Amino acid sequence: MLSDPEFTVQGALGLPTFVANGILLYRRLTMIIDGGSVEHVSYPVFPPDRHAEQIVDWLRAHPRIAR
Repeated sequence: MLSDPEFTVQGALGLPTFVANGILLYRRLTMIIDGGSVEHVSYPVFPPDRHAEQIVDWLRAHPRIAR
């Protein structure tokens, strides 16, 4: 989970956003970060009901990251 009410990370990384009811929000995505480096980005999150399983599968396939 990321708390970034000033959208600092969005500006630095160009993360996807959208506006709903006049409020800027992040689009849902998953970043796997290791040692300060982004190792994997999953976007868009689809299908949402299988996303957690997809991420676990990715981590299993990359055991160096999932230590």
